[in-house]
Amino acid sequence: AAPADGAGRKGDGAAGSLALHIEAKRQGVCTIRVMDESGRAVLSNEAHEVRIFSGPADVSASTVTGIAASECVCGEPATCVLDVRDSMGSPCDYGDLSAAARLFGPSPAEPIVVPAGDGKYTVSYAVSVAGVYELHVTVNGRAVARSPFSVTALAGAPSAAGCFVEGEGLQSARVDQEATFTLQLRDRFGNVCSTCSAAEAKKLLSVDVSANGQTAPVRLSFASLSAGAVGVTFTPPCAGYCEVAVRVGGSPIRGSPFSTLIVLPGALSPADSLVHPPPTAQLTCGESQRLLFVGRDARGNLCALSEGPTVVLERAGGGVGISPARRRRK
Repeated sequence: AAPADGAGRKGDGAAGSLALHIEAKRQGVCTIRVMDESGRAVLSNEAHEVRIFSGPADVSASTVTGIAASECVCGEPATCVLDVRDSMGSPCDYGDLSAAARLFGPSPAEPIVVPAGDGKYTVSYAVSVAGVYELHVTVNGRAVARSPFSVTALAGAPSAAGCFVEGEGLQSARVDQEATFTLQLRDRFGNVCSTCSAAEAKKLLSVDVSANGQTAPVRLSFASLSAGAVGVTFTPPCAGYCEVAVRVGGSPIRGSPFSTLIVLPGALSPADSLVHPPPTAQLTCGESQRLLFVGRDARGNLCALSEGPTVVLERAGGGVGISPARRRRK
């Protein structure tokens, strides 16, 4: 009697009749044939087709499967499958059946439950805030096996709309000295991208630093990637205004390019500094001579002096005199 997989037995019947009791274990259409002990059909039409329906829904036998019952990604549709069964394990798709789902957590979301046939229902939802949620799935108002489910919502991919930069390296730096700032990775909803791998970040990120047509070398650090932060280190090539362009996925982040970075010159280099005009070969007692000291670093950039230079006069024939010359910074 497949697919019923049932057993028939004789029962007590009235005179001239025979009662047959059949217990079906699976739903479907089965064929019933009544034969005598010799195997001959005792009914004129030989066979009866009987439709076997599922029994009442059994929530302890009903399950929810799919990754969405344990994990999802913010901004992406998440779907799992509810499989409703009766006590015999047959798909339950007959009778008055009400399947529902609710999601509780950091952001509101209303799951959508849609019948998919053969006792199955799709449960779909989407969230925008990362965190831990609870997914409650019920049939006829009763929780199915293992419900509620703990669902971890992960941040989406880093987005140019959500990422931002911070740090002193965007305000000031010195020529030939490393400057740093931090790029904070966020998805389009502002969630911290703590699960982004270094390989993924390298493919997504693009940082360019230039000044006066010169490109500065840039190095990225992923030591704090688990906290959603990427360290950016660059070496300014020259003094002046630098432009820092930061792109994520090919698109500039908010405020990029940053053109307010003032790069200070390097340390004063005596070998590259000069006095103007050069001192004359002959000085007259009682008369003063004005000199202009121009301080530069090793690349020839003008240096800001905290104090004026010291003027030393050396007397021929011995003895050294230091003039308390008036100094004026410029």
